[in-house]
Amino acid sequence: MGVKNIVSYLNRNRIFTRDGGRWGIGQVHRILTRRTYMGEHEFN
Repeated sequence: MGVKNIVSYLNRNRIFTRDGGRWGIGQVHRILTRRTYMGEHEFN
């Protein structure tokens, strides 16, 4: 499943952002590529 499909799914199923807005491709891409969410974040 690509980023566009994920965005479409979220918006179609009325799963909003924490601010109550619609998802965008850039937002989802940033989340999926963020090192912290991939488990690579190091503390100190």
